[in-house]
Amino acid sequence: GLRRLAAGSFYGDADAALFVASAAPGELEAGLGAEGRTREAAVLARAMGCERAVVAVTKMDAGESAYSESRYRVAKESISLVLRAAGFMEEVSFVPVSAAAGVNLAEGLAPEMPWYVGPTLLQALDALPSPERPTNAPLRVTVREAYHLEGVGAVAVGRVEQGCLRLGAQLQFSPGNASGKVRTIEVDGATVREAGPRDEVTFVPEGVEVAALRRGMVAAEAGQPMVEVESFLAHLTVLRGPGEVRVGYSPVLVCHNAQVVCCIEELVAKLDRRDGARLEERPAALRAGDVGLVRLRPEQPLAVEPHAVCPRLGQSASPLEQIALALVGVVVEVNLPRRPSRPPWPWWASSWRSSPKQAAASRRPADGRWRRPCAR
Repeated sequence: GLRRLAAGSFYGDADAALFVASAAPGELEAGLGAEGRTREAAVLARAMGCERAVVAVTKMDAGESAYSESRYRVAKESISLVLRAAGFMEEVSFVPVSAAAGVNLAEGLAPEMPWYVGPTLLQALDALPSPERPTNAPLRVTVREAYHLEGVGAVAVGRVEQGCLRLGAQLQFSPGNASGKVRTIEVDGATVREAGPRDEVTFVPEGVEVAALRRGMVAAEAGQPMVEVESFLAHLTVLRGPGEVRVGYSPVLVCHNAQVVCCIEELVAKLDRRDGARLEERPAALRAGDVGLVRLRPEQPLAVEPHAVCPRLGQSASPLEQIALALVGVVVEVNLPRRPSRPPWPWWASSWRSSPKQAAASRRPADGRWRRPCAR
């Protein structure tokens, strides 16, 4: 169902959403109800970062009001209210279709609906703007698995989320300090010199032991590495569940290929799902249907980035095994570990001298000769 799609990061690959809603009597109302799948799909898609949508109003041939313009308008107005409540503020295309009869799917205008003069479903999808692939962004490769191959060494399998993975690149894996040079790259079983965004890759990082690699790591170029986060701020949506989200609650979240326990440190604010406006500061709890700004601290090492920087690395969702609450969200801000404080100056250096040489020169006797201290 929908939670399987969220846990599998299906929406993480989506640039736009296609909603298929039934216009059949009874089915439209059920899909838009409090527990309806159409409503839940809209909330989930928007929570995972989709901004554009196309709605196919199907089963226009059902019931006594077959191919009725009035039934289509009722469906369009009802679905529009749900999409706006879910946060889809941009213009949404609506197309009446009958999938069983093949009406208004790909070819010309349908004689059964002379009142409709808009595009077909295929034309509406083709009209969506093409997304830009982040080839010039810093390299990010999520690792799905790693294994040892005799005569080759450690082999990593994953996906290029942004940037370009090139032969000979010096990579650094996070969390952890493993680093190595890319010796070979394969995409769909073919050896290539470079791989771009959304390519599923198998590569050999030379000089890295397979024990140092694990699922959930992110590979980046050494000059622009990923950093393990100490905590992060997220827009968290409670899809469903009998419980409440409170400070101290520790759900399991799936972030790209990583699955970690994250403790909720602070409920910063309760948000309006439509425009992100703050409705309540520091709420006591979040319940099903609520959206909140939440600060989380991962209990295990985790590397994520804000959704605005790298969408795939800035999404999270509940795994299928978690039945208490279904959560989805996007990372807004990350907090990196604090650098260790500067060690105190040695005994021989004062606060204003910049080097041991200067400090030693300040203690040299006037005649330039060092004397052995007298024994007492």
